[in-house]
Amino acid sequence: MRQDENTGGARPKREWDSVTRLLSKTSFLEEMDAFIASAEAEGTLDDYVLISVNICNFKYYNIKYGGKAGDRVMFDLASRLAEGNPDGLNGRFIGDRLAAVMRQQDAEEKIRALQQGFKLKYGPTGLTTKVGIFRLTPDTDALSACELAKLACDTIRNKPEDFCYYNEQIRQNARDVVYIVQNLDRAIRKGWIQIYYQPMVRTINGCLCGIEALARWVDPKRGVISPAGFIPVLEDNQLITRLDLYVLDQVCRGMRQKMAERSELVPVSINLSRLDFLNCDIFQEVEDSVRRYGIARDLLNLEVTESMVMEDSNILKREIKRFHDAGYKIFMDDFGSGYSSLNVLRDYEFDEIKLDMIFMRNFDEKAERVVSSAVSMAKGLGIEALAEGVETKAQYEFLKRIGCDKVQGYYISPPVPLDQFDALFEKSDAVEPRRFKAYYATVRRVNFLTDKPLQIVDFDGKAFRGLYANDEAQAVWQSLHFKSMDQVAALLNDAGSPYYAEGRDVLNKLRLDDPIRMEFDVYGVFLGMRLHLLAKEGEHRLIAIEVSNLGQKDEEDQGDENYIFRLLFTLYDEIYRINLKTQEFIPVKPGVNYIEMSDEWDKRGWKLDLKASARMFIQLEDQSDYIKFADPTTMRERMAKADRGILSEMFRSKGRNGAYVMKLHTIQPMPGSDCVLYSMQFVPKVQEQIKAKTWRHSPQDAPDLIQQDVWQTMCHSQTVNIFWKDKARRFVNVNDKFLETYGLSDRSEIVGKTDEDMFWHVDDGPYRNDELEVLQKGKTVVNHLGKCIIHGKLHNIVASKEPIYRDGEIVGLLGGFVPIDEVTPELSGQVPDDEQESGIDLIAVQKTLAAYMEGWEYRKEKFAAVSVQFDSYKRARQTYGEDIAARMLTALSDRIVDFCGNRTVVIRGFGEHFVMLMKYEDRETVEAFRKAFIARSRMVRELAGYAETLNPTVVVYYSEDARDITNMVAMAFQNKTVEVEPFQN
Repeated sequence: MRQDENTGGARPKREWDSVTRLLSKTSFLEEMDAFIASAEAEGTLDDYVLISVNICNFKYYNIKYGGKAGDRVMFDLASRLAEGNPDGLNGRFIGDRLAAVMRQQDAEEKIRALQQGFKLKYGPTGLTTKVGIFRLTPDTDALSACELAKLACDTIRNKPEDFCYYNEQIRQNARDVVYIVQNLDRAIRKGWIQIYYQPMVRTINGCLCGIEALARWVDPKRGVISPAGFIPVLEDNQLITRLDLYVLDQVCRGMRQKMAERSELVPVSINLSRLDFLNCDIFQEVEDSVRRYGIARDLLNLEVTESMVMEDSNILKREIKRFHDAGYKIFMDDFGSGYSSLNVLRDYEFDEIKLDMIFMRNFDEKAERVVSSAVSMAKGLGIEALAEGVETKAQYEFLKRIGCDKVQGYYISPPVPLDQFDALFEKSDAVEPRRFKAYYATVRRVNFLTDKPLQIVDFDGKAFRGLYANDEAQAVWQSLHFKSMDQVAALLNDAGSPYYAEGRDVLNKLRLDDPIRMEFDVYGVFLGMRLHLLAKEGEHRLIAIEVSNLGQKDEEDQGDENYIFRLLFTLYDEIYRINLKTQEFIPVKPGVNYIEMSDEWDKRGWKLDLKASARMFIQLEDQSDYIKFADPTTMRERMAKADRGILSEMFRSKGRNGAYVMKLHTIQPMPGSDCVLYSMQFVPKVQEQIKAKTWRHSPQDAPDLIQQDVWQTMCHSQTVNIFWKDKARRFVNVNDKFLETYGLSDRSEIVGKTDEDMFWHVDDGPYRNDELEVLQKGKTVVNHLGKCIIHGKLHNIVASKEPIYRDGEIVGLLGGFVPIDEVTPELSGQVPDDEQESGIDLIAVQKTLAAYMEGWEYRKEKFAAVSVQFDSYKRARQTYGEDIAARMLTALSDRIVDFCGNRTVVIRGFGEHFVMLMKYEDRETVEAFRKAFIARSRMVRELAGYAETLNPTVVVYYSEDARDITNMVAMAFQNKTVEVEPFQN
């Protein structure tokens, strides 16, 4: 059997593939059918096999090198196949699959030669081949034989460079495929698809911090079908999205159930397939489920695999950004399973990488190095790392030691049904509260792979607790005869210990992400510490500490050195080490001004800036002398001339509460280095010398108070709201205080408009009448009471207005007002916010409602009552606690007021139910307001610094639709419908 173009006879003209120069699929099948018939007639068909050749990772190659490079690879492989099978039938079947008919006796030899030659050339790029083999039989046509050979090829999943014969097991597997495809909908409907949950544990605290939802097929006839048995089948047959959406629904339903049971909630992650991003709008599907069940986005995480990202990079990049922008966390699953892991991390924003469990299966020294490198890289990128497949305590301890943030695997628990899950974590302290998720996640920034003594400590407002200490840190404490970290914590937590107050005083000096260096005397031995406040949550503080024993040198020198340190710390309030060569300085013993100082010196890279230092911490009269004293360029020369090489001088320096006290500043050389010690010491006995210091004022002549100065003062006044209008009552300009009061960012928002255009009066009549009196009759209005909407609340104001004349003609008016509620709340019956236990000002609400209702009854001024109900407050109380939920509710109120501006009054009812009152001319304006409010609410990702999701239900009630206006308002506050059908989302 030869493949050439001289076919002769009535056989159809051959077609050749343009890329591989082999037979096209159509011609190959025609030739093969003819060959089967001929060989069967000759009785030689059993001597032949059909092979199906597939290139592994070919899509990734095309993505990286381009389609033309991929075509060259296909041509090369086809040439190798044709050269190795010159007497056979060779063709391109479809895509990157080639097919060939060859003699069975030397088929395996030819296949190995083909694979080895291909690997030698393309292996470094990640390309390999796999081959499926079908023994030809009389009852099988060419197309069926090709499909069966392809089926055998596809069974090779984790063993590239291999070949596989089609056999009875593959035939049975094919039947299983048919069963799975035909029964998926039934399995979902009957509940055969069950959701199992596998816990994730955070290593730093040992708490449950997340759950992965996994599908299990429990068939009444076939028993448990493993995920490996049905998930690839669903992917191959474009059905995986159906399963993924079902899992999404069941997970959200389960979380809603747990909320109803008031159980502790932790984030649940679900797996998404690449087809989910191609076959549907998966982002919208997730959003719909979250809204349907009232789930917060931060409680639902999404996992995508590395291979998905490589196959459809542009689509995935866009969709991942949509999820991120909405507030979801995205995990990369199976990290390290492909050859483009680093490229993926470079091009995409992931919140967590899940190390492929293959690293845990072969857990040897090399695997440890690889995992350590991956964890270190994740920390460098600021993302968390989770290790899957953890099965032993040794693996867990190793992962905790290197700083792997989370673990998952059978060592913790196998996947279990939801009703069995709670039993795994019965203790409340075994579950990481929602409020502490971000708190402990900050540990991801700490590099555990350091040779420095490192420990992580948590302070809960009452006691210190050690969470982690590497071997080097434990060695430091053991050098002080502490047997364990628990003993160190006990020392700090003992109220009778001299270190009890000192430890808490140090905490007060710490600021977020602003490490400080300090030295401490512990039982006569000085320890140097670098303290880094990682996170704060309520009373809790999470601190990373690098500790070193400063006295741990030669034994004969140790006592003297510690004595020197103790003496220095006893004598001086503040000590700094200054490098005269680089002019860098390091706080050795920071003083009371450290927090203020650190802000400034962070900007300067901790380099000396004497003018800035003098300005902040030295009294004005002493600043020039201080700058001369602390000048590093002349310091060596002056020390050389000074007695014992020590410089000292008194300066009035800022102390506690901003008061200036007399301090002795001392500069001492550090022999054998370019450094000096700069120290400060409070000297009580010479405090009275402050009075003897001569004040050196720089007198300045007071400028004449000319008209322009007064005008500028009015424009920038921060006490009175001033405005001026033209004869048509349009705003010409306003001062800065006016802009601030109404929350306007620019004068263009108001210039050229009237009060009616701004909608900030419930009743425009009195204001309009006053201004017409001023503009038409030249009258002056003094201290007229009125009501105005400011930041969503109806305020009482006192306004005055007078005419502006030009050449004897009135050309406008000048006005000013003061919101008297802010100054004298008793005048309006308002109660200050801090005295409102219920959070609701009932008197103000009654007056506000009366103003709108009177406007409708007597002036037919239409108004709408927009009733808004959120579902986040109850969830926040359950998952964050009452204190945080209250802060979040305040933040929510502020956001609503900010959105509504000055044309809408916002009233909070019970819990997170709000009613907004607004006048309108047409319903389209109100409907646009409603839609914009819903859209803005759904964009919210956090309140008061805590992750949250808002899904408001908004109902609009119109005064012109109501038969009874009082009943309409009552229904709005009860969030119920009235006689008319309200608009509703």
